[in-house]
Amino acid sequence: LRPKFLKHEVAELKKQAKEMGFQNILSFVRYIVLLYLKIDNEELKTVEIHNELEEKFKNIRDKERFTCASLLKDRWEFLEKGQKHSLANHLKRLTLEDKSAEYLTVKIHGNINSYQKRRK
Repeated sequence: LRPKFLKHEVAELKKQAKEMGFQNILSFVRYIVLLYLKIDNEELKTVEIHNELEEKFKNIRDKERFTCASLLKDRWEFLEKGQKHSLANHLKRLTLEDKSAEYLTVKIHGNINSYQKRRK
């Protein structure tokens, strides 16, 4: 099953998928359909966690150091590897797109990004 979309629809789907942290349009469309049908699944929970991450990101104070795990400390140990990877990428995108501050990024333990917020 592959739905056909017009160019402007594909552009909007890509934009919305990226904003919600989905890696591709198909995953996003699947999420929307299952949400419409009120079928519970892991993607729905992942979007909920992405929204929680965004809220916590908005509340970070100047000069505060943080990682994805520290922002989601109550949930982190229960997440699957793929969910952690998706959330870490989402956090990285949030730091890159935040025009109100700069973020010093340091690798810890080889592959974990630790950030420090610095107001412009």
